[in-house]
Amino acid sequence: MVSELYRSYVAAVTTNIASGEGTSAGNPAGDENASFAHLNATNSNPNGRNDEFDDPLYLHITKNPNLVLVSPPLTELNYSSWSRSMKIALEVKNKFGLVDGLIPCPSHLDARYTVWRRCNNIVCSWILKSLNSTIAESVLYCEKAQDIWNKLKERYLQTDPHKIAEIQNEIFRNTQGNKTINEYFTKCNALWEQLNAMRPLPNCECNPRCSCTLLSKIQKEKEDDRVIRFL
Repeated sequence: MVSELYRSYVAAVTTNIASGEGTSAGNPAGDENASFAHLNATNSNPNGRNDEFDDPLYLHITKNPNLVLVSPPLTELNYSSWSRSMKIALEVKNKFGLVDGLIPCPSHLDARYTVWRRCNNIVCSWILKSLNSTIAESVLYCEKAQDIWNKLKERYLQTDPHKIAEIQNEIFRNTQGNKTINEYFTKCNALWEQLNAMRPLPNCECNPRCSCTLLSKIQKEKEDDRVIRFL
């Protein structure tokens, strides 16, 4: 008796689905099927919402102009590490093009000008919030994020012989002592990277570019010096 009732129930359900009743508004299964169909259509659409997030001028409503992206703030002594950290933070937010010129300011008559200006202002705010108060005051009235970035680079990327001498002295004074091998290597590597940022390898100026391996040999000698100093 039970099996006959079960077969009758299955037959009734099958008939309803075949007649379209399973997709009616009052049927949860129909709602679920419709939801899955809509989700698949959205995911298969190459021009869906993802394009919005890929647009460098897209600015989510939750973006806070008072956000501090990097710490510690820029001082007269830490431009190399600060600029590297700020570049990473802005690239993560897809906004570094506003400071390196890849997203130029459109014409005032362009429909996207107001969008660009809003993004530019929030990037300016992020940079200013990551400077110490004295430096921030000196670039406060720059209209473009690119102008702020270039002024800071021009002012603080200058090679300081005294700073180079301090780093070199610290490298030669650095010893393992009570530090673990990992702690010792981390300290050494941090000092080497600071010195590299202040004294990078020169670029080849030959035109057309030559095919010699001089720069590779210089780089190999620097790496050997590091190993010798570490040991």
